[in-house]
Formats: sequence, structure tokens, C-alpha cells
Amino acid sequence: MSLLAERNIQAVIFDMDGTLLDSTQSVERCWDRLAEAMGVDRATAPFKHGIPSIPTIRATLPDATEDEVLAWNRVHLALEVEDASASTAIPGVFELLAALDATGVPWGIATSCQRELGNARHAAAALPRPDVFVFAEDYLRGKPAPDAFLAAAAQLGVDPACTIVVEDAPAGVRGGVDAGAYVCAVTSTHPRGELGEAHVVVDSLTELRLLLLGA
Repeated sequence: MSLLAERNIQAVIFDMDGTLLDSTQSVERCWDRLAEAMGVDRATAPFKHGIPSIPTIRATLPDATEDEVLAWNRVHLALEVEDASASTAIPGVFELLAALDATGVPWGIATSCQRELGNARHAAAALPRPDVFVFAEDYLRGKPAPDAFLAAAAQLGVDPACTIVVEDAPAGVRGGVDAGAYVCAVTSTHPRGELGEAHVVVDSLTELRLLLLGA
């Protein structure tokens, strides 16, 4: 029996970067450029995959005013949008989403990206449009808080407990668990040992498709 049927799942919510598309090199380049512009040591700056940029900038520059944080966020966003064309679809994603569409189970994306960047990366990877697309502007607290997934579930009109969250980063896994979802983690950016809070861990989207759909 497929996991969707076994758990009576009403919707699937995907993280985007590192889960559906690969933007890792772009992310690293842009954090490098921002660190250089800020005059901070990139090696010791608290830049982590899956964490929104504004809290990351606050942690990097704890003495900065909120206006300064927002100004650096605009710089970072411009760098990322400029580099968004480097984003590519992760192997197996088109087959997974097509198979999910065939079941009639709706799916959404809950990303830490701001809307402009999320749309740019999504378009660059040529991914199909989700039923619901939730961006950083659409919720209050970034991952590891559950807000992104709760917002996506609300827009999909389903109980978070009846959703599967698919993530690649520890912060997103924690957010999915705290949202009350069943969490599937993919080892595309982090090893299994860092994804242990997930209910199940897979190594590819092909493996995830077989788990979710049995086909």
C-alpha cells in the first residue's frame, strides 16, 4: 500500500530549494558575495541552508539596526535573483509530480525564499506550478518554526496532520514535525544523520515516488 493511502493523506507540501530544485551552488555563491560586502568572515558566519535570509543576517550582524538588516536583505535578494538562472530540477522531480497529479492529491510548495526569488528559481528549473505556493512574505516565523507548512496547509484547506511534508534540511524537518505533518526527508543536501527527526528518510525523489505512490 502506498504511504498516501496508508495514512489517508489529503495533500503533500514540498520545500523547494534542495528538495525539488538544486540551487546549492547559487546559494553558496550569493552568501560568499554578501559576506564579502558585509566585511564578515564567511567561514564563521551563521549561514545555514533552509533558514530565511533576514534572521540569518540578524544573527550575522547582531548590532545592526532593523533598517540595516533590511537593507542587507535587499542586497542579498538582488544577488540571488541575478543568480537564479543557475537553478536546475532535481532528478526524478517531473516523474514524481506527474504521478502525484495523477492521483488527484493536491500539492504545494512552502519555501523560505522571498516571492521574487522563489518565482525566479521555480521558473529557471521549469517546474510545474503547484496548487499552493507559499513564500517567506506569507508567514511570520521562518523555519525551523512550523509557520510555512501551517500556511500551506491552510491555503490547501487541509488539516496539517493529514499532510506529508517533504524536506531536505534539518530546519525544515523540525518545522514539518512541529506542524504535525508526517515528514519525509531527502538526502539531497544533508546526510541521514542530520535528518533523524523525519519520520522517514529517502535518498532520491524516485525512491520518494515509490514510497508515496507505490509506482
